[in-house]
Formats: sequence, structure tokens, C-alpha cells
Amino acid sequence: MSTELTADQRVALLEQLEKQEADRRRKAVRTAWGSVVVAAVLVVLLVFGAWSYLRLAQSELSATKIELRDATKARDDIVKDIEHLNRSKAEVEAQLKTSKAALSASLGALGRVSEPQRKAAVEQELTADPNAAQLLPRAYLQIVDAADREWAKEIGRKLQAAGIIAIGVEYVAKSAGLKRTDVRYYKKSERAGAETIVALLKDAGVDASLIYLNQESNTKVRPNHFEVWFAAGARELRPR
Repeated sequence: MSTELTADQRVALLEQLEKQEADRRRKAVRTAWGSVVVAAVLVVLLVFGAWSYLRLAQSELSATKIELRDATKARDDIVKDIEHLNRSKAEVEAQLKTSKAALSASLGALGRVSEPQRKAAVEQELTADPNAAQLLPRAYLQIVDAADREWAKEIGRKLQAAGIIAIGVEYVAKSAGLKRTDVRYYKKSERAGAETIVALLKDAGVDASLIYLNQESNTKVRPNHFEVWFAAGARELRPR
């Protein structure tokens, strides 16, 4: 049996081979173009992602710059406030130093005059200089037993040594029935000053109680004005 191909069979086989080769080429081209398209899409996605990230980073950077600017301004404002407070503090300290020197001089002078003159001088000074009334606490000493006068004067000197101006000793006979020593204050805001006087009296061996006189609306009452009322025989009592 002969296996030799005829001329027509050889032509048909050649055409078939050429067709197969063309199909392989078209398939290879499609594959290549598909890879190119996929690569292009990936590049576009990468570029878009990078661009979006860059925009977000720029936005965050702008917000950070604004926050930094605001923080810097707030810091500068705080620094200015601190400088202002330091200046104010220095001014207050200077005024306080001057007031203390004036108080010291006043206390020394008060000790060399009689009680009526002392009281009149202090009242005149406070009237002439309202600012002094704001700074210098003063206590009017009241006794209901005439025998307590010298002892009350000694207590007044102890108060003065602590910075409380003691304005003489006044004998009030009509209050002889007073059973306890009181420190009286006119306004709630001055309770701390009254408590200071109570503590000073306690250190001197005198037990005293606070009494609030509720004079908030009384414009005639000067600031830092206190009254100390000594009960009869208070010099012989001991703190409870």
C-alpha cells in the first residue's frame, strides 16, 4: 500500500499548516495585547493611587501647618500673659512692700500717742487714703470690765506685731453681761481676716468665737474692719 501523498494532498496539508501557524500568531498577538492592556491598567491604578495619596498627604500637611500656626500663636499669647502677670506681680509686691513699711512706721508712731489720739489719727488716715483701708486690717478692742484695760492693751500690741492695727481699747459698761470673747466681722468676704484674729487671740491664751454681723449692703463700713469684744475676766480664762 503506497503512503506517498498526491499533489493535492500536499497542497491541502500546507494550507492547513499555514492556517494553524496564523492562528498561533493571532493568539500570541492577542495575548501580548492583553498583557499590555493589563499592564497599562495597573500603571493607571498605581499612578492614581500615588496621586490620591499625595493629595491626602498634602491636605494633612496643610492642616498640620494650620494647627502648628495656631499652637504657636497660643503659645505666644500665653508668654505675653505670663509677662504681664509677672509685671503685675512685681508692681503688687512693690506696693505691698511700701504698705508694710508704712504700717511699720504707723505702728511705731501709734505706740507713742494716747488711745483717743491714736484712734482719731488712724480714722483720719483711712479717710484721706481709701486704698489704705483696702490693705490694712484693723481691730477695735472693746472691754466690758475696766480692770481688763491694761491686759487688752497688751493683746493689742500682739495683734499689731502680727500686722493687725489695734485701735485703742474702749470700755463699754453696758455690755458687762458679755459671757464670751467675740471677734465680729461685717462681710462674708472678710471671714478669713476674722479667723486670723481668732487664731492670734488663741495663741495669746484667749478663747474667741466668730460673729458675722451681716452688713453686706452697708456702704459706710470700711473693708478689713473688725471688732474684738473681750468678755469680763477674759484674761483669766483658758481656751476650751
